[in-house]
Amino acid sequence: MNELSPDLDPNAVAVVGMACTFGPATSVDRLWELLREGRTGIRRHTPAELVALGHDPATVRRENFVPAGVVLEDADAFDAEFFGYSAQHAEWLDPQQRLLLETSWHALEDAGFAPDRTGLRTAAYVSVGQPTLPRSASPSWTPPA
Repeated sequence: MNELSPDLDPNAVAVVGMACTFGPATSVDRLWELLREGRTGIRRHTPAELVALGHDPATVRRENFVPAGVVLEDADAFDAEFFGYSAQHAEWLDPQQRLLLETSWHALEDAGFAPDRTGLRTAAYVSVGQPTLPRSASPSWTPPA
């Protein structure tokens, strides 16, 4: 099937590294630890805490609003220069995009893989959830006058 070995499938995919960020579970090992202990990283917030975090008071008072979530550790510690961004551009990036870049790099580290040194094609398969940031955390949001 290829020049190196006729038995290898040229469409095969090898998962050689893995990384994740689920609240306090900032690695696969920490995620398994949370699961083994039957714990969750989600915590319930008071309406006052949510408003202080930037959520709209009217939204927080809705009957179907779920006041639970996760505050990520080191969310402000993005290394813009490492990823080739200026400080200004990094500020404009959606926080989930910054987290995605960092987590993808951790997956490559977990694999012991330096993609800039192998000459091989490298891919990272990723997924993100629905953003739950308050509108005030969005770079395009401006407070009402």
